[in-house]
Amino acid sequence: MPVTQTYPASRYEVAPLIDLSDRTERERLSADAVRAFFNIMVHWKIRDDDARRLLGGMSNGAYYALNKGATGHSTRTSFAGSPISSASSRR
Repeated sequence: MPVTQTYPASRYEVAPLIDLSDRTERERLSADAVRAFFNIMVHWKIRDDDARRLLGGMSNGAYYALNKGATGHSTRTSFAGSPISSASSRR
């Protein structure tokens, strides 16, 4: 005879799953997710080119705009090697 297993009683409840098909939920979570992504990239020392590929191969401009919006400022590595930093160093 099979034994039916049950979870022990607990005062904690599992949080409901988030419906990512709901636009308001995605908008609510997006800023934190983007900020976390860039924090992980800095902590793991991931190059910008590799981070852009992880985001689906987005363009330089879109990536740096997203980075600036997530952190409130451009990171030191954001413009390294970009045409902007090369042009300003020639002046």
